[in-house]
Amino acid sequence: DLDVASLTIADLADRRIVGKQIVYATESCAAPSDLSLRDDWADVPHPLEQFAAGMPLLTVFAEGTSMLEVQQQLARKSDEARRLFSPSK
Repeated sequence: DLDVASLTIADLADRRIVGKQIVYATESCAAPSDLSLRDDWADVPHPLEQFAAGMPLLTVFAEGTSMLEVQQQLARKSDEARRLFSPSK
């Protein structure tokens, strides 16, 4: 689910819309040992860092020509990022 409270949108002069969203853990989990850096991520955790449900995992960025496009990209990127984190036992 897209957490609109953590969504930030900026409308740039060239009509590109940029958004960022903090991705939160939905359950206790650990960061992967080989989390690759991406240019559309920030606040990337340390390998194997532990998280409780509700803690921020990282921040994702997206840009597009409409709010809907940016929101869809942010939702997809958030889901992709969350799937990389292993549930804690």
